[in-house]
Amino acid sequence: MNHVIEHLKKFFSGKAIEVFQLSSKGMESSEISKKLDIPANTVYVLRNRVKVRLMSEMKSLRQSIEF
Repeated sequence: MNHVIEHLKKFFSGKAIEVFQLSSKGMESSEISKKLDIPANTVYVLRNRVKVRLMSEMKSLRQSIEF
């Protein structure tokens, strides 16, 4: 997982990765919004963008390992 997160940092800003990591730790979107000083809707958008890319990268990694 850490390898994939490091790889994702090439595609996203620091805030996007930070939003995703804080969300993964169970922090509420409103708390993330306040902590990073960004609108709540931005938290949702960034988290979902990173999540979609993460799933894609993990699928790709899994396929390369299996074959």
